[in-house]
Amino acid sequence: MSYIKYKPEYAKEAEILCAELYATELQLAKVFEVDIMTIQAWKKKHKAFGEAVKRGKSEADAIIEQSLFRRAKGETYREKTITKKNKDGSWATMTERVVPPDTSACVKWLHNRRRDKWKPDQQIVEVVQPSKIRTINYIVDSSTANNSNDDGEIDAKQ
Repeated sequence: MSYIKYKPEYAKEAEILCAELYATELQLAKVFEVDIMTIQAWKKKHKAFGEAVKRGKSEADAIIEQSLFRRAKGETYREKTITKKNKDGSWATMTERVVPPDTSACVKWLHNRRRDKWKPDQQIVEVVQPSKIRTINYIVDSSTANNSNDDGEIDAKQ
């Protein structure tokens, strides 16, 4: 790719591309016909460009975050469909649709928002203590799940 000189109007274009089309830096490079290193250099050298890219990405992230949140909890929404004639002569009816909660969306949300409790590599290990006759659940990192002490018990964090 040939060298393209930065122009101030690129900042607004980059913000729109990132916010509305969810453009990545690689995609910005293709649009501006430069390599990705040039985009990164422009972000550092031209404050307005760097801030515009950041704002655009933040807007896009917020939209996706809200969408993921709604999908994770499930939602009910109304939709207009044409089915009968109203008093004014128009045809309309309201239909309520239910989108059930999505387990995958819930897990993604929790991995990102509650990383301390929902790490992808965690597993639950049940340990029965005979003297107390009860089950205790421990959260164990998968890296320590196969570690055991001399008694054959698993060394786990509570």
